[in-house]
Amino acid sequence: MIVNTKNYLKRIFTLLSHLSDKWSIVQKISYGYIVAVSIAFIGTTSGLLIAYRYETVAQKQLSLSYQQESLLKNLENTITRVRLHPQRLVTVLENTI
Repeated sequence: MIVNTKNYLKRIFTLLSHLSDKWSIVQKISYGYIVAVSIAFIGTTSGLLIAYRYETVAQKQLSLSYQQESLLKNLENTITRVRLHPQRLVTVLENTI
């Protein structure tokens, strides 16, 4: 079922206007400030929560990249030692006692 948003919003504004007809100007201003502060609080809180989520994901990716870097360095060192091994073997075989 598709809800017509224009009519839905119109009904909400009509309901609010009927409710606010009984309010004094002080109450209207007070409720306006409450709504504005509530929206700011909800926006700030949701922004912080979203930022925390992205920061956590970024920290996990950074940790994984450090692990990969360490593994690559170990692989490079091992390959270098394997390549140098035949050269050291030749020098040891030539120096027989």
